[in-house]
Amino acid sequence: MKVLTPASVEFSRPTSVAELDKEIRADIEADEREREALARRFDLMSLDRLRASVRIAATAGGHRIRVEGTLDASVVQTCVVTLKPVESTVQESFAVDYVPESDVDEGEAIDFDPEGEDPPEVLRDWTIDIGELVAEQLSLALDPYPRHPSAGPVGGAVWQDDSGDSDEKPNPFAVLAQLRKSPDS
Repeated sequence: MKVLTPASVEFSRPTSVAELDKEIRADIEADEREREALARRFDLMSLDRLRASVRIAATAGGHRIRVEGTLDASVVQTCVVTLKPVESTVQESFAVDYVPESDVDEGEAIDFDPEGEDPPEVLRDWTIDIGELVAEQLSLALDPYPRHPSAGPVGGAVWQDDSGDSDEKPNPFAVLAQLRKSPDS
């Protein structure tokens, strides 16, 4: 697994929340170089647009930071069947909670409910990289199996039976029955 360092983050917008006395609002947009780098990272044919609006606010008496936002992206992925380009628009809302590193007990077990909210992220150095957060949310919102309309329906037959008898399924033991009837045996 590749660990991203600040120098390797393709879309970085570090935002200090050290003295968050009121909410912070930000509108961010990736430039061409950032979009090209993110397209390589997420194995996209292209990323033509990526922008987001975020709101950062302290909650739980200042012991938790919540980032809420929406992202809007225009992507071109490769069809998993035909390898043709598949254009799509991604519009996603997200909310992520952060807790200060000092509030995290490293030895404590984490209770995780797959149906519930995600556990909070650890806030290091009182800085949240909202660009990287938006990039992560984009990666989660991408279609993992993009299909071009010419790929046909999902779950369709891999082969076509041209025998004309479409109501009856082929019997896998029919070949054995023919061998049994063979005069050579």
